[in-house]
Amino acid sequence: MKRTILFLIVGFLIFSAYSQKATDSKITFEYVRPPLKPFSKEIKTYSADVILVYEAEIKKKKAEHQRKEQEAEAKYEEDMKQYEIDVKEAEAAYEKDMKAYNDKSFGEKLVDKKILNENQPTKKYVSKPYKQLPSEEKYQKIFDKGVLGSKIKLEGYDKSGHGGKITVSLQGFDMSGPEIRETKGTKVVNGESRQVMYYQASTKYKHPIYVKIEDPSKGVLVDEFVEVCNDYTIDRSKSVDSRSKVSYYETDEYKEKLENKIIDANILLVNEFVNSKCGFSQIERKTMLRSAKGKKYNYDDYEQAFQKAQTAYNMMADNKEEATKQLQEAIGLWENALKESNVTDKKARVNRDVDFATRLNLIEACCFTDKFDKANTHMTKLYSMSPSKKEKKTMDEMKEFMKDAKTRFEANKS
Repeated sequence: MKRTILFLIVGFLIFSAYSQKATDSKITFEYVRPPLKPFSKEIKTYSADVILVYEAEIKKKKAEHQRKEQEAEAKYEEDMKQYEIDVKEAEAAYEKDMKAYNDKSFGEKLVDKKILNENQPTKKYVSKPYKQLPSEEKYQKIFDKGVLGSKIKLEGYDKSGHGGKITVSLQGFDMSGPEIRETKGTKVVNGESRQVMYYQASTKYKHPIYVKIEDPSKGVLVDEFVEVCNDYTIDRSKSVDSRSKVSYYETDEYKEKLENKIIDANILLVNEFVNSKCGFSQIERKTMLRSAKGKKYNYDDYEQAFQKAQTAYNMMADNKEEATKQLQEAIGLWENALKESNVTDKKARVNRDVDFATRLNLIEACCFTDKFDKANTHMTKLYSMSPSKKEKKTMDEMKEFMKDAKTRFEANKS
């Protein structure tokens, strides 16, 4: 038993002495992302206009309400004229009846009262008309188009009244609810557990937005709904023990709060959408830069490549030309290291783990130097190495980035 344990310990120490492994470092840098739908090269400026599509319907409803109000006013005036006539007629009839009554003798009056059950004449009551004005519905908020338009900022271009044209069309606020959910529960009161009813308000809402982007030379570049703005957002209240405590969620004040909230959020999403399509956006990227280490071998080349790549990424937003040069040198060092790769030998300087990390570095670097065929070759190689679930997740994320970068590169080729 002791020999077995000793053998295992010695084996572990030998393996550790020969084991080479990759190291990961988190890096954050900025770069200028090219557009998916670029303007013509001569375009340097743009304009951004906001249209409230639902405003036309509100104006139509207001006009209809005003028409009904005018009809109600006119009817009231006619009713008042008739009322004055009816009052005069009632007054005249009363005076006539009173005269006739006063002309009767006491005996005749007594007979009228006792036998005929007729009393002194009374004046006919004429009800006074009142204005029956129609109630007006609570309209959606009319947002300031100028303020919203000022929030659309296309990176890489100057805002003016010429050049590219961006039209943002707000379709209207869509709200469903609130739905008040009731559930039974228990509550401790004065040390006693009591059964109570809990209430929770749930409201779905959205404000769809359509975007059209036009180039004077190319024509329409973008003409579509911003997909993310077409999804419902769900707002839920806290669960409370009184129905009255959720009544706020049924008020106009709450509705207006949601109207403002969704527009604030959606304008940011629209700005991101517009810049993804046509802007040269400065994007923050968080990724991993990998190196290698081991006791048996020297990894100075990996350290040198790491430093060059890190320097390149840090200057990517401000000096793409120099950054590309530094990255190409790092690529050369990594590609040279892969020549000695042996993925079946854990003791090799560039074993399976180091090879895997090196290719991830190369894929990222190739994306930033527009070498997408090389990046794809390395990605294919990684998939052939039976990646773990964690490795595959990293690869899938890198694949999405590579696909997007290639699409943008192809769109901007002269």
